[in-house]
Amino acid sequence: MLHIAFAKGRIAKTVMKNLAAAGFNFPTYDDDSRKLIFTDETGMLKVTLVKSPDVVVYVERGAADAGVVGSDVIEEDGAGDTYVLLDLGIAKCRMAVAGIKGRQNVLEKEQEASPRHRSTRALPVPISKAGTRAWTLSS
Repeated sequence: MLHIAFAKGRIAKTVMKNLAAAGFNFPTYDDDSRKLIFTDETGMLKVTLVKSPDVVVYVERGAADAGVVGSDVIEEDGAGDTYVLLDLGIAKCRMAVAGIKGRQNVLEKEQEASPRHRSTRALPVPISKAGTRAWTLSS
């Protein structure tokens, strides 16, 4: 049995539709279900829905054979033995920086992706390594 971990939400809904189109039927799956583990009728495929950062952990530690998650999560949390096999193109994300005239307010969540984004835009903003922080810079 192949075990795949998916990020809950939009990714899971899209991938489950694609699996159904490929002939995999999950009789207990429903978009609104609170259930997190599903097995197809043939017993060939098992799906576990988890939070996005946990997909990488499941795959790296062998709890799942493969995972489907956004590339932003892999950039942040996939420093170990994680390989990107295929970009499915199903969940596009973008970085945005909002500012008030005379100040620059930045909310940092992605510690690895944010500096790369800022470096391509010449935005000299400090990075918080302790989690999500809001920064206000005077000009």
